[in-house]
Amino acid sequence: MKKITFVLLTGILFAISISCKKEVPAGCTDPIADNFDPDAEKYDGSCVYSGEAVIWYDQVVASNLVNDGAQALRFYVDGSLYGSQAAAVYYVSEPHCGYPGSITISKDLGSSKNKSYNVRIMDQTNWIYWDFNINIEANECNSIKLGW
Repeated sequence: MKKITFVLLTGILFAISISCKKEVPAGCTDPIADNFDPDAEKYDGSCVYSGEAVIWYDQVVASNLVNDGAQALRFYVDGSLYGSQAAAVYYVSEPHCGYPGSITISKDLGSSKNKSYNVRIMDQTNWIYWDFNINIEANECNSIKLGW
């Protein structure tokens, strides 16, 4: 009888221990992701990222643009118009991403931590002044200062 009770009690304790195990919470464990879950203990592949870049130029570039006949600039990212501004507009120091009036490129990077984009900047006559690629990093503001 003692053996049966022992076996029965061991079986019950084993069953209780299995049913009491907590499932480890899964989610995005990367703190730089947009959807970081501080309670997640197991990565489930769900992390998504975004990043920004701000494009700017100083008074020297603005003067050269105006002297060259540029009145307005259009900023294209991967072939799509992203913004525009008067060629004479410039910054005396580096603006931060999202600064009012700045050309800030905000991108959803999906599950990638960085992506490359083509930037083309042209004037009102479609003259291309700059054509280059930028790399946007997750959770960062990259500053791109245009030169003449």
